[in-house]
Amino acid sequence: MKITPLDIQQMGFKIKWKGYDRGEVDAFLDTLTEDYEALIKENLYLKEQMTGLESSLSEFKKKEALLSQTLISAQQLAEVQKSNTLKESALIVKEAEVQADQIIKGIREDSARLKGELIDLRRQKLLFIEKIRSMLKNFEISLSVEEQEEKETENYS
Repeated sequence: MKITPLDIQQMGFKIKWKGYDRGEVDAFLDTLTEDYEALIKENLYLKEQMTGLESSLSEFKKKEALLSQTLISAQQLAEVQKSNTLKESALIVKEAEVQADQIIKGIREDSARLKGELIDLRRQKLLFIEKIRSMLKNFEISLSVEEQEEKETENYS
């Protein structure tokens, strides 16, 4: 059974011949009633404060959970971005290597073609020189023959 301040105030005691002083008992009951009432009020106030603090705590816990989830999501996103960036950079490097290989292959092909053309031009030069020498020899022979014929014609005249 709960005792209220009103119960204390209305509490009556039997009067006996050598009992307690009624004034002292009443004064004590009044003090007890006031103290009890103050304790009840304080208890209610503390319960209200506790409810408010529990509500605040609950809100803080929700915010903490949200922040924690946000942090985890941010970390996961950062990891995904890092991974994607690494993949992209690897792909760019690979494409650059392929392009470099193609450029080198083209340069080698051009170099081989130019070397072949150079060899052909040297052959053509040698052939041309030989043709000119041959023509010069033929002209020399023709000139010699003509000179000989002219001398012979002069000798007959």
